[in-house]
Amino acid sequence: MKRTLIVFIIVFCLISFVEFSCLAKETGTAGELWNDVLMSDLIKGVYIRGIEGGFLLSRITTSSEVVIDKLLKDWYPFISQNNETIIRVMNDLYKDPANTYISWSLMCLIACNKLKGEDVEQFLKGVRKIEYQKYQKIKEK
Repeated sequence: MKRTLIVFIIVFCLISFVEFSCLAKETGTAGELWNDVLMSDLIKGVYIRGIEGGFLLSRITTSSEVVIDKLLKDWYPFISQNNETIIRVMNDLYKDPANTYISWSLMCLIACNKLKGEDVEQFLKGVRKIEYQKYQKIKEK
């Protein structure tokens, strides 16, 4: 009985130390997480499907008289039909270290605009500054 109790206490202490070291670990940026080896295309696809579902839900819950409804009607089918291509474009965009702080949802919309043939460089420059500042504020806390 004493032996079991001692082993339990030792294991508990070791787990506690591991927990504290995990809590102290700095969270990676959006780009680092997106390009992580453990982030498979399947997981990325599920995330893009979540954005697609969000647009569908917004479309269902938004009155058809609202101006935004037209945007929602355009975005949902586009994301639905170009899921894999959007992932490839996001992969390419996150290869640029300047884009590493841009959140996945914004990067998804940037990728969609790029696929539609729009010039996204000016928009990217502004978003980079805003997202970096947001990251710095989070890091300071």
